[in-house]
Amino acid sequence: MRVFSHRRLSDFLNDPKYKMSGVALSVGISPSGLAKIRRGESVPSANVVAALARVLGCQLDELFEEAEHYSEVVNG
Repeated sequence: MRVFSHRRLSDFLNDPKYKMSGVALSVGISPSGLAKIRRGESVPSANVVAALARVLGCQLDELFEEAEHYSEVVNG
């Protein structure tokens, strides 16, 4: 199962060509909202993930990774 990866998002945002405030504005969320997503404290909606991919110039798949503990995700 593939899940949104805040680590991969953070890798993109570490590129100096991206500013958090600019990315957040382009995506349509607040900078604090983007910071929460980046830290893994919030899970973005499908629309936000699509907008992030568009703004970052990447494929949707590049913002996802295999769930490490699928049964824990499903079963809590």
